[in-house]
Amino acid sequence: MSRTNIIAREEECRKLSRALNEEEAQLVVVTGRRRVGKTFLINEYFDNGFDFKITGAHKESKTKQLNYFRLELLRRTEKDVGEIKDWPMAFFYLQQYLSSLSREKKAIVFFDEMPWLDTHKSGFLKAFEHFWNDFGSALHNLVFIIAGSATSWITEKILHNKGGLYKRKTLELGLLPFTLEETERYFVSRGIRYSRYHIAVIYMCVGGIPYYLRMFDNALDPLRNIDALFFGRKAALKGEFKDLFETLFKKDSSYVKIVEFLSTKRKGYSFDDIANHIGLVANGGVSEMLNNLIDAGIVRKNAHYLERKTELYQLCDFFSLFYLRFVQGKPSAQKDYFSKTFLTSSTAAWEGFSFELLCRTHLDAIRFSLGIYAMDYQSYGFDSKADEENSGAQVDLVIERKDKVLHLCEMKFSRYEFEIDSDYMKDLENKMNALSSRIGKLSSVQLTFITVAGLKQNSNSNYVNQVLTIDHLFVRTPGQ
Repeated sequence: MSRTNIIAREEECRKLSRALNEEEAQLVVVTGRRRVGKTFLINEYFDNGFDFKITGAHKESKTKQLNYFRLELLRRTEKDVGEIKDWPMAFFYLQQYLSSLSREKKAIVFFDEMPWLDTHKSGFLKAFEHFWNDFGSALHNLVFIIAGSATSWITEKILHNKGGLYKRKTLELGLLPFTLEETERYFVSRGIRYSRYHIAVIYMCVGGIPYYLRMFDNALDPLRNIDALFFGRKAALKGEFKDLFETLFKKDSSYVKIVEFLSTKRKGYSFDDIANHIGLVANGGVSEMLNNLIDAGIVRKNAHYLERKTELYQLCDFFSLFYLRFVQGKPSAQKDYFSKTFLTSSTAAWEGFSFELLCRTHLDAIRFSLGIYAMDYQSYGFDSKADEENSGAQVDLVIERKDKVLHLCEMKFSRYEFEIDSDYMKDLENKMNALSSRIGKLSSVQLTFITVAGLKQNSNSNYVNQVLTIDHLFVRTPGQ
């Protein structure tokens, strides 16, 4: 096995190694957002040493998919079986081929982009179910790997299958985007040495998606790289948003409508708000779409408190947020658009939204840096309505510990030390009072600031209990 070119993914490699040491057949399911590195991980881990590999082709017919299968079989066996007319016959030939291999070593089979093999009325899934239950699961040296970007198909047809594949998977690898710390490691491995400030800005634009990060050119500075990817005449990521949703979901228009709606509000929207916006009754269909978006890593569900606890759905895909704010529906921008407008009023709202999302995405790093990583906790946003005695207050992030200590987190994006002036101090006091009135006398509130460069010292900064900087978001947490 080869791991030379694999950056991060230590836990996934450990699990694959364990699966290879098992003495029974393994059905490994690899999931994750498009471009997150599923194929790369499996190819590199196994050093492309597969006994059989096929990759589904997007929007190709059953006939063509079966012909790709036939050609792979020919390459492995040097025998042409002729035209394969259906998937039961294809899996029969695969069974014959695997039976001819030595039982003394693992037989590694990789079906990449499996959802695309399951074309309309192809019978693919039933054929695969029969193959696995009748033959594959009993072949003790077989490691069968499934991967695909269409997470809704993988979830419904494989992970939550109620038929022949019910609880058949032996290992699920859910690949997440790189963290900031992993992104830094990745850039260093490619000879790119940007400051942590600039890595954070890049992350706020494209997230920790390895495919996008690989496009960064060491000859260009960070902002010019963003210009080249999104705003140049031949910008590589101009069509990516459309491709992303077409490959994730077969009927993508409602999904896109949900994501566009979520991009308009920082804290997100309730289930009913979303259903009303897309013009559907709040039923199982809306719930399924939201769950699919969550599984794909595009949306997250956050607890939120107003008069009662509720849940808000928030757009959490950095690439989608950036694209919808600055690219989609806009006239062709000048090729150096981002370099010229960054840190102006044109990007201010996006900066605040994206930095808050950056902090939420790295909540484990924040907890570790605060020294509370081992404590039970819950996190949520908080609103209070104005009344005759108090002004209304909004808190984007509260970390509530089991020991009745709450961290009221203020997240501020700035190149320089952030200064708390007298007006902002009044706002902070109002937030502290509003939160304190909800939690009661037995709990304590700690004012916690998360900024890029820290706080400027003045009389107001003394009221802050903890200050974290961008460096604290780069820490490597236990188990990472």
